[in-house]
Amino acid sequence: MCEISENVRLCTCSEKDLKTAKNTWALSRAKTVPDLGEEVIVGLYLPSRLSDSETEKINVDRLAKTLNAGNCFDVPIMLHDGDEITFYFEQAEKSEAQIIYCFIYNNAHWENVPYYPFGSKRNIEAEGCLR
Repeated sequence: MCEISENVRLCTCSEKDLKTAKNTWALSRAKTVPDLGEEVIVGLYLPSRLSDSETEKINVDRLAKTLNAGNCFDVPIMLHDGDEITFYFEQAEKSEAQIIYCFIYNNAHWENVPYYPFGSKRNIEAEGCLR
Protein backbone atom coordinates (compact mmCIF):
# COMPACT_ATOMS: atom_id res chain seq x y z
CA MET A 1 0.00 0.00 0.00
CA CYS A 2 1.13 3.52 -0.70
CA GLU A 3 1.71 6.07 2.03
CA ILE A 4 -1.04 8.61 2.64
CA SER A 5 -0.28 12.18 1.66
CA GLU A 6 0.44 14.68 4.42
CA ASN A 7 -2.16 17.02 2.90
CA VAL A 8 -5.31 14.92 3.12
CA ARG A 9 -8.67 16.72 2.83
CA LEU A 10 -11.89 14.99 3.91
CA CYS A 11 -14.48 15.96 1.31
CA THR A 12 -18.18 15.31 1.43
CA CYS A 13 -19.35 14.26 -2.00
CA SER A 14 -22.39 13.11 -3.93
CA GLU A 15 -23.66 9.55 -3.60
CA LYS A 16 -22.53 8.91 -7.17
CA ASP A 17 -18.98 10.09 -6.42
CA LEU A 18 -18.94 8.12 -3.17
CA LYS A 19 -19.82 4.88 -5.00
CA THR A 20 -16.92 5.25 -7.41
CA ALA A 21 -14.32 6.64 -4.97
CA LYS A 22 -11.43 4.32 -4.11
CA ASN A 23 -10.62 5.91 -0.74
CA THR A 24 -13.48 6.96 1.51
CA TRP A 25 -14.33 7.92 5.08
CA ALA A 26 -17.41 7.74 7.31
CA LEU A 27 -18.06 9.70 10.52
CA SER A 28 -20.47 7.92 12.85
CA ARG A 29 -22.06 8.63 16.20
CA ALA A 30 -23.49 6.24 18.78
CA LYS A 31 -27.27 6.00 18.69
CA THR A 32 -28.87 7.95 21.52
CA VAL A 33 -31.62 5.35 21.86
CA PRO A 34 -30.60 1.78 21.09
CA ASP A 35 -32.62 -0.01 18.43
CA LEU A 36 -34.25 -2.89 20.28
CA GLY A 37 -34.78 -4.70 16.99
CA GLU A 38 -31.08 -4.49 16.21
CA GLU A 39 -29.50 -7.73 15.16
CA VAL A 40 -26.43 -8.89 17.01
CA ILE A 41 -23.57 -10.48 15.12
CA VAL A 42 -21.38 -12.80 17.10
CA GLY A 43 -18.04 -13.69 15.68
CA LEU A 44 -14.38 -13.04 15.54
CA TYR A 45 -13.04 -10.34 13.27
CA LEU A 46 -9.54 -10.99 12.04
CA PRO A 47 -8.25 -7.88 10.27
CA SER A 48 -6.08 -8.54 7.28
CA ARG A 49 -2.65 -7.02 7.37
CA LEU A 50 -2.13 -6.18 3.74
CA SER A 51 0.37 -3.42 4.38
CA ASP A 52 3.72 -3.56 6.05
CA SER A 53 3.88 -2.28 9.62
CA GLU A 54 6.13 0.69 8.78
CA THR A 55 3.72 2.00 6.14
CA GLU A 56 0.79 1.38 8.46
CA LYS A 57 2.44 3.39 11.26
CA ILE A 58 3.19 6.27 8.86
CA ASN A 59 -0.42 6.26 7.63
CA VAL A 60 -1.91 6.18 11.14
CA ASP A 61 0.39 9.00 12.24
CA ARG A 62 -0.50 11.13 9.21
CA LEU A 63 -4.23 10.57 9.61
CA ALA A 64 -4.06 11.37 13.34
CA LYS A 65 -2.04 14.53 12.64
CA THR A 66 -4.55 15.64 9.99
CA LEU A 67 -7.55 14.96 12.22
CA ASN A 68 -6.04 16.62 15.29
CA ALA A 69 -4.88 19.69 13.36
CA GLY A 70 -8.56 20.56 12.85
CA ASN A 71 -10.24 21.99 9.78
CA CYS A 72 -9.74 18.81 7.74
CA PHE A 73 -13.37 18.60 6.58
CA ASP A 74 -14.64 20.59 3.60
CA VAL A 75 -17.79 21.57 5.52
CA PRO A 76 -18.24 22.51 9.20
CA ILE A 77 -18.89 19.41 11.32
CA MET A 78 -19.71 19.56 15.02
CA LEU A 79 -17.83 16.74 16.74
CA HIS A 80 -18.92 15.00 19.96
CA ASP A 81 -17.03 12.75 22.34
CA GLY A 82 -17.41 9.18 21.16
CA ASP A 83 -17.64 10.08 17.46
CA GLU A 84 -15.81 7.60 15.29
CA ILE A 85 -14.26 8.08 11.87
CA THR A 86 -13.37 5.13 9.71
CA PHE A 87 -11.16 5.32 6.64
CA TYR A 88 -11.39 2.77 3.84
CA PHE A 89 -8.46 2.55 1.41
CA GLU A 90 -8.66 0.34 -1.64
CA GLN A 91 -5.58 -1.73 -2.44
CA ALA A 92 -4.27 -0.89 -5.90
CA GLU A 93 -3.14 -4.47 -6.48
CA LYS A 94 -6.32 -6.06 -5.08
CA SER A 95 -9.43 -3.95 -5.73
CA GLU A 96 -11.58 -6.15 -3.48
CA ALA A 97 -9.21 -5.71 -0.52
CA GLN A 98 -9.28 -2.71 1.79
CA ILE A 99 -7.06 -1.26 4.46
CA ILE A 100 -9.22 0.17 7.23
CA TYR A 101 -8.19 2.69 9.88
CA CYS A 102 -10.47 3.80 12.70
CA PHE A 103 -10.21 6.76 15.10
CA ILE A 104 -12.38 7.83 18.04
CA TYR A 105 -12.87 11.42 19.22
CA ASN A 106 -12.65 12.15 22.96
CA ASN A 107 -11.69 15.32 24.84
CA ALA A 108 -11.09 17.26 21.59
CA HIS A 109 -8.55 14.65 20.40
CA TRP A 110 -8.65 11.84 17.83
CA GLU A 111 -7.02 8.54 18.76
CA ASN A 112 -6.43 5.47 16.63
CA VAL A 113 -8.43 2.42 17.76
CA PRO A 114 -8.77 -1.06 16.31
CA TYR A 115 -11.50 -1.39 13.69
CA TYR A 116 -14.29 -3.63 14.97
CA PRO A 117 -17.25 -4.04 12.60
CA PHE A 118 -19.42 -5.99 15.06
CA GLY A 119 -19.93 -3.22 17.64
CA SER A 120 -23.26 -1.58 18.30
CA LYS A 121 -24.92 0.12 15.36
CA ARG A 122 -24.05 3.77 14.84
CA ASN A 123 -25.63 6.61 12.88
CA ILE A 124 -23.61 7.86 9.92
CA GLU A 125 -23.31 11.63 10.39
CA ALA A 126 -21.17 12.40 7.33
CA GLU A 127 -19.22 10.52 4.71
CA GLY A 128 -17.12 11.27 1.71
CA CYS A 129 -13.89 10.74 -0.15
CA LEU A 130 -10.30 11.77 0.42
CA ARG A 131 -8.67 14.40 -1.74
